[in-house]
Amino acid sequence: MTFKLSTRGRTVFALSLVAGLLGLTLSLNPGVASAVTGGNGEATFTKWLVNGTGGMVGVVGGEVREGTYAGQILSFADDGTTTAIVADYHINGGRHSFTATVNVTQSDATGIATITGVVTSGWLTGAQVTGGYRTQAKCDMATPGNVLGTVCFKGTLHVDAASAP
Repeated sequence: MTFKLSTRGRTVFALSLVAGLLGLTLSLNPGVASAVTGGNGEATFTKWLVNGTGGMVGVVGGEVREGTYAGQILSFADDGTTTAIVADYHINGGRHSFTATVNVTQSDATGIATITGVVTSGWLTGAQVTGGYRTQAKCDMATPGNVLGTVCFKGTLHVDAASAP
């Protein structure tokens, strides 16, 4: 049995074949994000407040692998529209761990925040950090010791390995 493909059909077939081979190659050799390879790292997190002095705890995942989060708010200012926070984020993943000092700008209306900062110790020290989070009124996981009840913050940090010294 012989099949004839149109020019468009051949193009779609060729692109599908290339995409499949690329996917197979990446699955067999996923690589490691590091300053040596020039890759970037990513840490997902869910965090919540645990005391009235700015302590935070939670869990992490992503490139750093499953682990724990600990944080400390260093400064906090709210003008009624925007909350500005400086904090230390301690990411203790099963694969990578690091501490970053970050500047957080959160919209009081939406609960969405942007994060910028730098890794101060651990994996990729000196690298720039960007990311953000969304405030969740009812967290989808247990948050022991949460002083805000069921409120948690879910986000991602991107570590730019190319910016590490």
